Amino acid sequence: MTRPITRSDIYFYRDLVSVSRNAVIVFRPGSAQRRLAWLDRRGTVLKTVGPVGAIMNVSLSADNREAAFTQKQVETDLLRVWTLDLDRDVVAPLADAAWMPVFTPDGRSILYRNDGSTSEMRRRSLRDHKEESLLAYTFVSPSDVSADGRFVLFTRARNLGDIGVLALAGDRKPEILLDSEHDEREPGFSPDGRWMAYSSSEPGQFEIFVRRFPLTDEKWQVSSGGGLQPIWGHDGRELFYINLDRQLMVVPLSTGTTFTAGTPRVLFQTAVRLNNISHQYAVSADQQRILMVVPVQDIESEVFRVLLDWRPAP
Repeated sequence: MTRPITRSDIYFYRDLVSVSRNAVIVFRPGSAQRRLAWLDRRGTVLKTVGPVGAIMNVSLSADNREAAFTQKQVETDLLRVWTLDLDRDVVAPLADAAWMPVFTPDGRSILYRNDGSTSEMRRRSLRDHKEESLLAYTFVSPSDVSADGRFVLFTRARNLGDIGVLALAGDRKPEILLDSEHDEREPGFSPDGRWMAYSSSEPGQFEIFVRRFPLTDEKWQVSSGGGLQPIWGHDGRELFYINLDRQLMVVPLSTGTTFTAGTPRVLFQTAVRLNNISHQYAVSADQQRILMVVPVQDIESEVFRVLLDWRPAP
């Protein structure tokens, strides 16, 4: 039986579907089948882990022993966050109607976006599974927690993205840091908490920028030729991102009283989704391995199909 293409399919996998004005659809069947894999800095697969399915994003615990990821149930359109014991390759469900998980630095909790009866950012303990609502904004997604566990950076997005920060203790009053006519997303703290990387459409295409935290008027463009999904290296001396050719890039950094970025260089070609809603990879603590969402089938070998004279169902 053929399953209809849903709105969420187009949203998450829009790089796999193209629709023309004259009722022609070109699509790549079966491409939602993905899994997690450990890769080295040359892109060589070292080990595959976890289930096969519509895997969308990944977060890695600080000790590199656990991962959290989102999987979409194709039959029901349900989004579910799972945890994965990387040593034993054992998965466990964490939350339904949920996606975009982010570990806290102590590894005891996971923050995620909930799209159930309400739309909010939640935190769930991995010890007693207690859950609490952190922020009840619509279309709000956690992006990164500071190394000291005090703050979470988040994106508030419907059409254009804004970036905010929430203190995880005290009155928990959210503060919107970047709210402009540009699309700004995927914020991440530097390991020392003094800098923030993010992606912005300000130059006309998405590029990676770095600013001080707390914010000042200063900003530095790090990427060249487009950039999405920035991640800091754990030593603060490298910044990783995905360019518009789906290559994993790395930029050497120097941080102190000011910020200096070196020349971006290619690590390897990837097959990650070109979206800016969730990270498709995570970097190990020693920065020598990448945990990445990869296709089960070689994406270059997949066959495109064409539907002619397509009409929406009545």
